[in-house]
Amino acid sequence: MARKPKAKVNVEVFDSTKAYAKFLEKGIAFGLRRSGIKWEREIRKSMKKGKAVRRRGKGGKYAKSTRRETSKPGEPPAVQTGALRKSIRSAVVFRAGAGVDQMVLKVGQIKGVAPYGERLERGSGKILARPFVGPDSEPW
Repeated sequence: MARKPKAKVNVEVFDSTKAYAKFLEKGIAFGLRRSGIKWEREIRKSMKKGKAVRRRGKGGKYAKSTRRETSKPGEPPAVQTGALRKSIRSAVVFRAGAGVDQMVLKVGQIKGVAPYGERLERGSGKILARPFVGPDSEPW
């Protein structure tokens, strides 16, 4: 299944000087990086820390709990340890091919840091999806 980009910008440079093209390329890359950083922040903000679950300890008093409430299906996942929130990153990737150079902004979770992130994003047989990045994201 092909993925549709959220936004696509085509830039044609009629002035063929290398200095101008390089200047334009740096400006676009800078703008993409800033957009990626803002997107990272929004994703991290959406992940709220779950409330501590209270349990009775010895003597009927409440004991300090390390467990936290989970999020509801359809909501971004609640933060338990912070590993998933820390694994959200963005990068500008340069691709060359077919005579056209492309700059692509990738925002998502770094593979291997929090392996449960993809199951939370898309859901699995046991849990319902708790999307936090977007519908067309994949770990990288």
